[in-house]
Amino acid sequence: MKSLAPLIFMLVFAGLGCRLDASTPLPNQTSSSTTAEQWLGIVEKRLEGIRSIMADLQLEKVEGIGVLDEKEMRKGRIVFTTGPPAKFSIHLVQLLIDRRLQKQNQWYIFDGRWLVDRDDNEKIFTKREIVPPDKTASDPLADGDGPFFLPITVRKDLILKHFDVSIISPTKKDPTNSIHMRMTPKPTRRTEVKQIDVWYHSITCLPIRASTLDDGPNRQTVDLSNVKLNEKVDPKLLDVSVPKGNGWYKTVEPYPTISH
Repeated sequence: MKSLAPLIFMLVFAGLGCRLDASTPLPNQTSSSTTAEQWLGIVEKRLEGIRSIMADLQLEKVEGIGVLDEKEMRKGRIVFTTGPPAKFSIHLVQLLIDRRLQKQNQWYIFDGRWLVDRDDNEKIFTKREIVPPDKTASDPLADGDGPFFLPITVRKDLILKHFDVSIISPTKKDPTNSIHMRMTPKPTRRTEVKQIDVWYHSITCLPIRASTLDDGPNRQTVDLSNVKLNEKVDPKLLDVSVPKGNGWYKTVEPYPTISH
């Protein structure tokens, strides 16, 4: 399955759905690395208590920035459960290209081991085992192996190991009440990604926008809205079963084994 986002190397990143106590001070919005590290620590610490997240999403992709500037916009909904293991379901229902609006019925579902790409309109189904059978499930949205990058799980130490992190001064284009964090891969890391930006709500700590810039240069940005926490999730939304019936093009790819 081809991801909509460039494949980002393993990144276990920062928290969805935390809420700060009134007594917890927020870091100042400056660009110092100390402030960025402090903010990461607060987000990581306050992750507890979130079982599920539901939200509307908007996904914008721009290819050939400054040259082609080809833009497409998708809209849909995301459901995420923290687990462990983490699971998610993404349903894309609209595609806008060159002012032409098209209906979609595209699903991306991860059950903790298998990642499914299912197009109900075209009846195309692809199922890949992306977590080795002997390993603990990771989070494809944070690893860049899902349809887009969105930080879900948290490891402050790994972020600081692989990235230079800073807080960016707010602008009029930023989401309301947000803190803009920028991560630049360290020179020792080999990756097509040049820059990752995440906007956190300054009270809830939710990542409400995430953007990646690769060396294309191409940019992909996802925005969340109408977020609901700890709602009951219908198990059918996380079903990765191979569809029954005729007319489907089906592909199932177990985790690759290395023969000796």
